[in-house]
Parts: sequence; C-alpha cells; structure tokens
Amino acid sequence: MTQLYANNAKSRLNTGVGTGDTTFTLNSGEGARFPSPSGSDYFLVTLFTYNDTGEVNHEICKCTSRAGDILTVVRAQESTTARTWPSATPLELRVTKETLDKFVAEGDSIGATSPSTGTFTALTANNSLSVTGNITVTGTVDGRDVASDGSKLDGIESGATADQVWGEIGGTVTNQTDLVAEINASAVALSIALG
Repeated sequence: MTQLYANNAKSRLNTGVGTGDTTFTLNSGEGARFPSPSGSDYFLVTLFTYNDTGEVNHEICKCTSRAGDILTVVRAQESTTARTWPSATPLELRVTKETLDKFVAEGDSIGATSPSTGTFTALTANNSLSVTGNITVTGTVDGRDVASDGSKLDGIESGATADQVWGEIGGTVTNQTDLVAEINASAVALSIALG
C-alpha cells in the first residue's frame, strides 16, 4: 500500500455529494491533476469551505481509484467527519498530519544521521541490506568483537587449509619422530593425572 502524491493538485466538485457518497466528480478535465492509484495504492484529498476567517469544515478522504474526473473515496479519514458538500466545493491533495507522522516513524526506524556517508544510529531491516563500500563497526556484532576477531584472522596465512600435510607442518617440529614422542608423553601425563 503506497501513498501517492502530486504537486498542486486541486479541483472543485462538479456535483454536490451527501455524507454517504463514495464517488466525487470533479470539474471536467481536472482529474488528470491527481494520481491514478492501482492495487492498494491511494492518495488523500481534503474538502473544505471558506468563511470570513478562512478555511473551515475540513474533511479528509482516501482516494483509492480515479477514472478520468471521477474519484472513488473512503470518507472521513484522520478523525474528520463526512459532510454534505455542494457543487463547487474545493478539493485538494494535501499533506496531512498522519502522513507526516508516518514519515517520522519510518525515519526513526532507519535513524540516518549522515546519509551521504552511510552512517546510521539505528537500522530496522525487514528484508535485506545491501552495502557498497566498507563497514566500520565499534562495539560488538551479535556479541562478537569483530575488530579483535578480525585481527586474529589477519594472522592466518593466505590459502591456509585444514588438511595440511606433514611437509607443511614440518617447520614447527624437528621431525615426525619427535612429534610422536611429544604426543605419547602428553598422553602418559594425562593418564597419570586422571588416575
């Protein structure tokens, strides 16, 4: 469900509507100023009247479909009240409080402090995160000190494998006989310790 927007989209009702009507007919040719929702997409419109102090009696409606100059709407959104509107009532696509609250909530979950450098104070990812470039971490990741573990990994020679042969190990002991002797001595000591 995506909320749609358009700059300066406004019109007037071509015919009046009652409180239970769910279609608005706009002035001829002015429907094209508004988005065309599909699927679960929508946009918001506000109807209002004027008096000597300015705008009054606002009603916010959710438009779920537009066919030319005809809008299909859900009435009385965001705690406004469905009203009877006469022809020529102004109708505008406006940013509303709930729209801005949604942006604030989404911004808080991302918590971007420096988007140009890719620095985040918090990140909520529902699917996956794709990063280009280096990631610098202070602290731990899932309880692991990445910097410390990374230093340990840096000490492993390039191309090292778990299936080394005697020739690759030979540099650490004088010969195979000495290695066998050391293993046997350790086994005897362990056996004595265990009693």
